[in-house]
Amino acid sequence: FTRFFVALQVEFLCLVALAVDWLAARVSTWFLAVVAVLALLLGWVVLLPLFGTGGQAPPQRVLLRTGCLVFGNAEYLRAGTGRRAVARVLSLAEPECRDMACTGLGWALADEYLARRITTGMREALAAAGSGACKKRICGGIRFVVERRGGRRGAPPAIPAEVQEQCR
Repeated sequence: FTRFFVALQVEFLCLVALAVDWLAARVSTWFLAVVAVLALLLGWVVLLPLFGTGGQAPPQRVLLRTGCLVFGNAEYLRAGTGRRAVARVLSLAEPECRDMACTGLGWALADEYLARRITTGMREALAAAGSGACKKRICGGIRFVVERRGGRRGAPPAIPAEVQEQCR
């Protein structure tokens, strides 16, 4: 949004500069000064809503949650199997991070299913997660990805019956 907004302002100010140049030869200096001040004020008013909206870092808690999601997602690729990925994710000390990593792991498992229709990793991970909060988070991550990303090439595929059974 900002890039589009600023580009329009630059184009507008170029038109104003051409008009001021044309007016300079035809009107008094005072009128020219008033037009220049009005152009500057207009530029300032147009940019006013953008002041203070950029360059703000997200809170540390948001960064931590996002990092934990990414860790869980990447852990499936690093671990090679669903069992090892769950073991590594469950070894995280902080409960909130562990929960978010389990969700991220569900995303990775769903991505694999959507790309290759392989459910081995899903079934292994869900079996290794037991019946606790991590299993619920993995199932939630799987559902999230399949429901939202699965419909790119037509109707979203259903989560396989054996995985749905494990997620109950």
